[in-house]
Amino acid sequence: MIYYKIGGKMKRKISLGISIFGIICLLAGAGLLYVNLNNSKKEYESLKTSIVNDYENFKVKIESFSEERTNIYNSLNEITYLTDLATNYDKLVQEYKDYELTLQEIEKSSKDLKVNCYKRDYVETDINNKVSAFTINYEQAINYYIQDVEAFNEKIRNYNNWVQTSQVINTYTILEEYESSYKDYVDVNGDGIYNGVNK
Repeated sequence: MIYYKIGGKMKRKISLGISIFGIICLLAGAGLLYVNLNNSKKEYESLKTSIVNDYENFKVKIESFSEERTNIYNSLNEITYLTDLATNYDKLVQEYKDYELTLQEIEKSSKDLKVNCYKRDYVETDINNKVSAFTINYEQAINYYIQDVEAFNEKIRNYNNWVQTSQVINTYTILEEYESSYKDYVDVNGDGIYNGVNK
């Protein structure tokens, strides 16, 4: 084996080259870190803007849902006698279908909010307030709807029982219960609280 002796000038040149390479690596690393932090900040700002915009759209859908719920409530309260249920059955079923459509609109407007609101922390109070309001309103809408369908079906069961046990069986027919697409109460954020459930 042959060993080469490196002279003092050569050692300085190698040391200088290594130092320059190290400085270049440090500057490149710092530049990448800056770019990544800047991109993260832009993504975070974009995410906050998305939450604000999506929440405003969601709020409009919730207001439509509330109006439809008021209509349903008023219609059910107009049913004073069991015979009223048979007379208004088709109208009520259509109202419940319309009611369910407003819930489906809420689902569509909630798609991105569900992704962006859960398992993320936000330092801004206004964003946290929107996340919290979204959670409460979303859970309430679905859970209220399920309870309202159950209230309607309870009236139908009472009516059907009356038809089966009374002497007017030839006059009135058995009514079908309303079949909803939503059957289970929801707790979307997993906190153990089912907002809107009266139990």
